[in-house]
Amino acid sequence: MTPPPVYIISLARAAQRREDICRRLNAAGISHEILDAVDGEKEGANRHGGGLRQDLCRRKHGRDMTPGEIGCFLSHRNLWRKIAAQENGCAMVLEDDAVWDGDFLSAAARVMECEWIWDVVLFSRFAAPKIDRALCELGNGRRLVRYKTRALTTAAYLISQSGAQKMLHHCREMREPVDNMMGEWWKNGAAFYSVHPPPVKQADFPSLIGGEKRGAKYSQMTVPQRIAASLARKRERWACRIYLRTNPPKKKTTATPRE
Repeated sequence: MTPPPVYIISLARAAQRREDICRRLNAAGISHEILDAVDGEKEGANRHGGGLRQDLCRRKHGRDMTPGEIGCFLSHRNLWRKIAAQENGCAMVLEDDAVWDGDFLSAAARVMECEWIWDVVLFSRFAAPKIDRALCELGNGRRLVRYKTRALTTAAYLISQSGAQKMLHHCREMREPVDNMMGEWWKNGAAFYSVHPPPVKQADFPSLIGGEKRGAKYSQMTVPQRIAASLARKRERWACRIYLRTNPPKKKTTATPRE
């Protein structure tokens, strides 16, 4: 089994984090490429790529995206462009605070060789959504699954060329943090799955995307904002349920050779 190429998204100024993940990758014999992240705090992220819709973020979350969130969004989008331009390309994407189990690349190789069509496969998560479907075994007690709700994280994921193209199309506008938009598989049309239990977690580093500045508390939202946010969440839940019922996972098809 051939593992995918590994890309690391890392801020140039986060020297300790970059040094730590490179040391661990080198010790494990894992070749990798570093992609310098867009530094929203220092580079003025609004000048990079455009398409920022703070009005839509405020409507849903009652706050603006922070400069760090914008930089994170642009960093992942830059890498998707790279992967989308590669013929039959796919890649494992890690943020620089990722900590992995020893089998994470072998699990990725098994995903690549499985019979299911996939665009994005999460290898980490913050919470444990309920499983909608278990698709196949990946070894070491791990399975490829589809969750009933999105798992918000971009710490570690496998993405195909078609997945990168779909993410680029869906994320032309920045209307909320990248993990929110990436996980909207009922909107972006991606075959979006997860490895359960996840082989990657995040190290206990301080957040570089805003921390306590990430926005207003729900209690600080106006009544109209609360109503709008509540309606948006209800619409998403129903859209998600309908999508799950009407879009079963699909298997790869093998062309029958002509006689």
